[in-house]
Amino acid sequence: MKRIRFEDKYNAEYIIQEYKNGRTTKSIAKELGTYNTSIRRFLLRNNIVPRDPSEALKTVKDTVFTCMSEEAQYWIGYIIADGTIGNKDNLISLSTVEKDKDHLNKYSIFTGAKIHKILNKRFNLYEYRVSFKNKTLKEWFVSQGITSNKSFNIKLEIPLTASIVRGIFDGDGYVSKAGDTIEIATASIDLVLQLHNYFLSNNIHTTFSKANTSSVYILRICKLKEREKFFNLIYKDASIYLKRKYDRIYAPLFGNL
Repeated sequence: MKRIRFEDKYNAEYIIQEYKNGRTTKSIAKELGTYNTSIRRFLLRNNIVPRDPSEALKTVKDTVFTCMSEEAQYWIGYIIADGTIGNKDNLISLSTVEKDKDHLNKYSIFTGAKIHKILNKRFNLYEYRVSFKNKTLKEWFVSQGITSNKSFNIKLEIPLTASIVRGIFDGDGYVSKAGDTIEIATASIDLVLQLHNYFLSNNIHTTFSKANTSSVYILRICKLKEREKFFNLIYKDASIYLKRKYDRIYAPLFGNL
């Protein structure tokens, strides 16, 4: 009895296209009524190396940040400020408090990872968190200077942009109630210098100093004309930002909203 070749029984072009579109060998095999191993052998015969199972299970695409779109840059900045990069695992996590849940939901949509409500036992309050594991992205963040110990030793290997700075500000920034002082806090001397030089290159005068009671550096923008330039720099054509901070800066500069 003549053996029927796999390529004669199944549509080879369809299998290759479906696999390249992100489907797993297991799901393709189930649809076609064959074995997962058969699909994997077929791909190898066609010079396509099947993805590692852990890669196939990724919920977040490798290019979601590395494409460096405006939104990607913004969330990179936010992760620099408030995110966590795993040390021994490939976890990338971002958390917010209750009042910023809707904002974090935008990040959840951006990455495709789910948002979860978590009890922070240390402070006895609920926070919202988006976490996922991705080895490729974790290694990319580390290569850009955004490591598990980023709070103290971050030194960015990518140029600062208005969107990255806006993300950092929304995570680690502060605006006084009167709106007359804008601050960004960081424990990294390298990052505060990078921010200072970035603002200087955009003709914005800032000062920074070390807080008396901690190891944190505070970068400040106080003068009216400097705050105007800051606003115009980081919010020009911006499609994403934390509205409560935007409003607090806007009101004393241009009147009530």
